[in-house]
Amino acid sequence: MNSIRPLSAFALSAIILASAEAQPPSAKEAREALIGQIAAATESDGPGCVAGIASRGRLIASHASGYANLELMVPLGTEMAFDIGSASKQFTAISAAILVRRGMLDLDADIRTYLPDMHRFDPPIRVSDLIYHSSGLPDVYEPLSWQFGGVDANQYPSDLIPKMARGISKLKFDPGSQFEYSNIGYLLLAEIVENVSGESLRAFADSNIFRPMGMTSTAFRDNSRELIPNRASAYSLSADEKIWEWRHSDFDIMGDGGVYSTLGDLAKWYNFFADPSLLEGGNDLLSLILTPGSYTETGASYRGMPIDYGFGVQILNYKGQKVIGHPGGWAGYATVPYYFPERDFAIIALCNMQRREVVTAVLNEGARLASPD
Repeated sequence: MNSIRPLSAFALSAIILASAEAQPPSAKEAREALIGQIAAATESDGPGCVAGIASRGRLIASHASGYANLELMVPLGTEMAFDIGSASKQFTAISAAILVRRGMLDLDADIRTYLPDMHRFDPPIRVSDLIYHSSGLPDVYEPLSWQFGGVDANQYPSDLIPKMARGISKLKFDPGSQFEYSNIGYLLLAEIVENVSGESLRAFADSNIFRPMGMTSTAFRDNSRELIPNRASAYSLSADEKIWEWRHSDFDIMGDGGVYSTLGDLAKWYNFFADPSLLEGGNDLLSLILTPGSYTETGASYRGMPIDYGFGVQILNYKGQKVIGHPGGWAGYATVPYYFPERDFAIIALCNMQRREVVTAVLNEGARLASPD
């Protein structure tokens, strides 16, 4: 039985109504926003970013700067594919939400119901604790990096992760008591989706999310050697910050990340928050996705800001504006997608280098565009 109570119909209808009645930015406003703080944060004579402002599933304006491949000097283009890192978490969690609505998955169940070879904890880790980052599971990436080296975990064998998860016998805190961002929780959630659905996460998300949304250039990648059309290569600066170095992840497991997508496809995705009828479950599914976790001790936060955390999405108020989204950074890539429902638009930045200031630029420009003043 699922004790999590989704957002009330009134609260959800307020979000959808605000989006339906909103007047999105004009093309002129969108272009000006992209050449302001966002351009300043993303301009580069090396790797760079593509950025766009979208509403109702379409890009209003877009901008690209920098290079997709530094060896061939291929410029970045707005149609190129990027690893979106932790922004993938929303698609793992929404896959789980679809199974919940079908009566196939219980959010209150001990995860051992679906992963019987996990250690037995008391109190137990519930499925919802994986979604809301309240499991208490310790990080497994850090000890792996000690052993194998490499930044962003792209040098060590991905098949060790599930084995290490099974070896965890002590939690950092009681499940449900605190928010502590957890990649291992989402890797386990992906396993649960696969065990319950009988499909790979890649296949399940494709048939239940990406294809219905028309996201034809988006997929979970479960083969690190797979060729991805129009992929932008990723880079980071060397330790002495003198040269750019190529970055690549050898991971074949999914859940905490693993999705490749494009500016145009993410524009389509954020239209779901304005028109939930685009996916099976409609308003009920969106209500569940936007239901925040609750914690008995320490609540959710991001960069020192208190936030609500739903199914793989942050829900925050930034400079007086409601914002929904989830950034990601992995193996040289950075993704910053945020949706502003009160004016029904999303700002999306996809980068093949990592710059923290891109998050601030997107939030600042989004809040400015969304403001009635």
